[in-house]
Amino acid sequence: MKINAINILFCVLLSACTSAGVIHEPPRATSAESAVDVRIHNLIPSGNVTFSIDDVKIYGFVEPSHFDFVLDAGTYMFGYEKGGRECHAEVNLTSGNAYVFNLEPDCVIEMQ
Repeated sequence: MKINAINILFCVLLSACTSAGVIHEPPRATSAESAVDVRIHNLIPSGNVTFSIDDVKIYGFVEPSHFDFVLDAGTYMFGYEKGGRECHAEVNLTSGNAYVFNLEPDCVIEMQ
């Protein structure tokens, strides 16, 4: 019985570390005038990738795909973590624009 409890606890902890989908909602745009459309493309071929904004985990990718959201214009620190390695890039978003960022291997966050 003790082994089953340990196995269940291990599975719960493992699933918490490898979350897929929305982990925390991104900050909401406060007005239509300041809104910026953002798309994050995960181009990393395998494994779990966790995207963050200002060091808050936002979205977990388990395969190459994309995540769309709306933010206020401003400067943010975008980042991602894969396999314990953290990568960051400061981005400046201007209202009225739409942005696409690629998460690429070798710690690259590139705007298209």
